Amino acid sequence: GEAMHHCVGKCGYWRKTSSICVGIRDLQGKRQATAEISLQKFSIIQCYTYCDKVHDQDEEIRQLIMDHMHLFRNATEGEQEVQLAIAV
Repeated sequence: GEAMHHCVGKCGYWRKTSSICVGIRDLQGKRQATAEISLQKFSIIQCYTYCDKVHDQDEEIRQLIMDHMHLFRNATEGEQEVQLAIAV
């Protein structure tokens, strides 16, 4: 939460067992957004950029996550890492 100046860290979202927090970066590795994904429904609970704002490419980011949701489902079953990048 400190790097993006939003509530993920200070509100303890990262401690939840019912969801995961995912950092979204651009192709150069710069932080773009953080999304919270439900591990029960495999849906996006929330997705914000710096200072809890909506990213200019929010729809594209959400679509990228949804298009690859199967990777998050598989990762919860097999403990593998998921890396996605968005071109901005």
